Amino acid sequence: MSALQQLPEDLRTVITLLVERGMSYSAAATALGVGESAVRERAQVALVMLAPAQARELGGEEREQIGDYMLGQQQDSEQAATRQAIESSAPASAWAHALSKALAGEPIPEGSQTPQTREAGRSAAQRPPATRPARAPRRNLFALMLVSAVAIVAIVLAVVLGKGSSTQSAQRTQPKIVGHAIMASPSGARSAGLFEVLKGGSKLAYYVAAVGLQPTNGFYYALWLADGPGGHARALNRAPNVGSNGRIVGGALLPANATSYHEVLLTRETASATIPSTPGETVLKGRIQYAR
Repeated sequence: MSALQQLPEDLRTVITLLVERGMSYSAAATALGVGESAVRERAQVALVMLAPAQARELGGEEREQIGDYMLGQQQDSEQAATRQAIESSAPASAWAHALSKALAGEPIPEGSQTPQTREAGRSAAQRPPATRPARAPRRNLFALMLVSAVAIVAIVLAVVLGKGSSTQSAQRTQPKIVGHAIMASPSGARSAGLFEVLKGGSKLAYYVAAVGLQPTNGFYYALWLADGPGGHARALNRAPNVGSNGRIVGGALLPANATSYHEVLLTRETASATIPSTPGETVLKGRIQYAR
C-alpha cells in the first residue's frame, strides 16, 4: 500500500485536489467549503504523515516552506529560494525526495539519509512540481470525491443526534468546521494528527485522525480537552484500539462548553477506569484554533 493510501480520507482528498488536480489552496478551499488556512494546515499535516521520519529532522518553518513548494503553491521567486534551501541542506533534500516518491504513490523508506538519497532529493528539487498549468475550479468534477472532515462528521452527527445513519440524511445536517488543531508529539516521535471541531445546529462534535501510533497492547489511548499547561483537563472518550496500521480515525459529540478549551490531548492510559480522572502520558497534543 502506498503512503498516500494510508492517509485519512479527508487529508487524502486535500492532497488529491492540490497535486492531481493542480488546484491552489484558495481554489481547494472553495471546492471544500472551508477556509484557505484550514486547507493549507491539512495539507501540511498530510505531508508530515507521508514522510514523518524525514519531516522530524526539519524545523516547522522550513518544513512548511518545502511543503508549499512540493504542492506547487509558491511564486517563481519563492521557488528559487526554496530550491536553494533544499540543495544546501541534507535533511531538506531527504524530505523533498521522500515527498516526491510519496506524492507519486510510491512507498517511502525510513532509513538514514545517504549520499544517494540526498542526490535524488536535489534532482527532485530541480524539477519543481509547481510548474503545472493553472486550472480553474470545476466543482462538478469534484462532487463525488470531496470526502472531507465535514462529510465524515456529518455522518457522525446524523447518527449520534438520532437523525438516521444514511449518507443522505447526514448530508442534510451540514455541520461547519468551527475549530481545528494540528496534533504533534511533544517527544518528537513520528506520530501526528488532526482534530476538528464541528457544529451542526446547536450541537458540537469532533473529528480526529492520527497516524504513526504504537499499537495498543496493555494500554489504551484517550482523548482530552485541556486549558493548557497545568490547567484543567476534561476526558472526552477512550479511543478505539489501534492495530498494526497505527491509525485512529473517528468522531463523536462534544460537551456544550467544548469551545472554552483551547488544547486537545491524546494520551496513553493504563488505568482500568474507562474514563481516568487525570491525563496519562501525552502522546499527541495541539492548540485548537477557533473560527472568529
